[in-house]
Amino acid sequence: MKDSLKNLAENALSKVDRTALDELFEFGKLSMGENSGQWVSGRRLEPGVHTAPYYSMSDVARKIMRLLYQLELIVPFDWSSWDEGRKLLESNDLSKLDGQPKHVLIGLLTALARNDRFCEGAWGAAIEDGTVGKLILELEKKVVDA
Repeated sequence: MKDSLKNLAENALSKVDRTALDELFEFGKLSMGENSGQWVSGRRLEPGVHTAPYYSMSDVARKIMRLLYQLELIVPFDWSSWDEGRKLLESNDLSKLDGQPKHVLIGLLTALARNDRFCEGAWGAAIEDGTVGKLILELEKKVVDA
C-alpha cells in the first residue's frame, strides 16, 4: 500500500539532519527577492549544429534544490495529480500558504522541484515569485514550533 503524503512527509522530517535543515531555512530566507538564474541562449558549435537554450540556476536556487533532495524532503507521491496542491499554487496568492500543515508544504516543494524536471525554468520562476521562500519559511515555523 502506498504511503500517504502526510506519512511520507512526517517520516522524512523525523530523519532530517537539523544542521542541514537550518541551512535550508537560511537559504529560503536568502531566496526572497533573489534572482533565480537566467536563460542561456543556445550557441552554434559548427555549421548546422547548435546547442539548445537552457536555464542556469543561481547558486541559491541550486543549493535549495540540492538540500531538499539531500534531506529527502522531495517525497515520492503523485504530485502531478494532486489537485489540492495545484489549487494552492495556481493563483500566485502566497497568503494561501499561511498556516498550511507540514505535509502540504513538503508536498508543494516536491511538486515544484519535480515539475522543473519536465518544465525547465519552473523552479527558477517559483524562486523569483517568492513561492519557494514562502514555503520554506512556513515549514520553518512548523518545525520550530513543534
